Amino acid sequence: MSSVWPWWWLALPLLLLPIWWHRQKRERQQTEPLASARFLPATAPQQQRVWRWTETLLLLLRCVLLSVLIAWLADTVLAWREDTVLLAPAVDAVWAEQQMNEAGMGSAERVPICSPAENCASILDWVAQHERAWRPSARLLLIAKAEQLPLTAHLPQLAHPLILRVQEASTGSASSAPTPPRQRHITLVTNATRRPQWLALFAAFELAGTGSPRTVFDSEPNAQTELLIWDDATSAPPTNWRAPLWWIAAAPVLPEAAQTTALRIEGIDLRYADSARGRFWFSSDWPPRDAQTLRGLHASWQLLTQTTAAYPVTNQTLPAPIVHSASAAANFFTSLTAGSAGSAGSSHEGKPSSLAWLLIILFVMERGLTHARRI
Repeated sequence: MSSVWPWWWLALPLLLLPIWWHRQKRERQQTEPLASARFLPATAPQQQRVWRWTETLLLLLRCVLLSVLIAWLADTVLAWREDTVLLAPAVDAVWAEQQMNEAGMGSAERVPICSPAENCASILDWVAQHERAWRPSARLLLIAKAEQLPLTAHLPQLAHPLILRVQEASTGSASSAPTPPRQRHITLVTNATRRPQWLALFAAFELAGTGSPRTVFDSEPNAQTELLIWDDATSAPPTNWRAPLWWIAAAPVLPEAAQTTALRIEGIDLRYADSARGRFWFSSDWPPRDAQTLRGLHASWQLLTQTTAAYPVTNQTLPAPIVHSASAAANFFTSLTAGSAGSAGSSHEGKPSSLAWLLIILFVMERGLTHARRI
């Protein structure tokens, strides 16, 4: 839905028009008699047309101007949509149908948005970027799940009224299966002597948490790895390994160990360093040998890795801003030059597109060069 006029690209053969016009302006239809022609026998007049490229700069400028005009028309989205229901992924169909009927938009067009393939950073930002496809009188109904609409400091100001309907996390089938306990993936590289100590360490961590086993030990890091423990003094970790957090208990000299900062957390002396492979914690006292150090390590780990749950947006209606008739000319120019930069109500308001500026510059250059040719 980023462009509703892709057929404008079929107008590229129109680039032949400047060439034809250029040749028509250079063609000479008037014949001039020569004085020496009186000594020649009378013959029927013959003409021979020879292509000769003149004023190639002006011709090239006109072709580029027409190309940019076609590209701008192909990228411009003209408002054509009426009332629309925007459906986020994985929304309960029965609940969504109920919300449409309550909002009086049961017969409106339904458009699925922000599918996993689109990789949307924010649903509301997506609406603001594609808003120019709707007519000024259109209404929008956005139906999404609570975790898909986190509350932000400033909601986007749209040019159309937007009705938000948020499905709570508890809404759904009553017979849904319970959520399994979350697993924590840890990559552990150590020897056979110290491995039981590390296993006992995380067994104590599990008892301090939910009491259910949720630690999975992997031999190599993957996309789900949260912690990588390197306790092998005979070799260094591979350079292509990545993890959010590293615990280096024993290892040869690493490049990250050259620039470390000393830190004391919960009675534990650490050295840490940040790199492209993750954050490194260096300590020679691992695994902990007493209960106090064990509690301090668990507390510091949880403190630095815990995430704050975002508050969802509640059901509400975002009204459209009032546009005064006195600024109609300015609004028309803004919408004309906005192009692919966004709609009038999005965060790109008042920023003309690069194609529009290039079109204006090329037009001024073409007119100036045409006028200079006649002088």
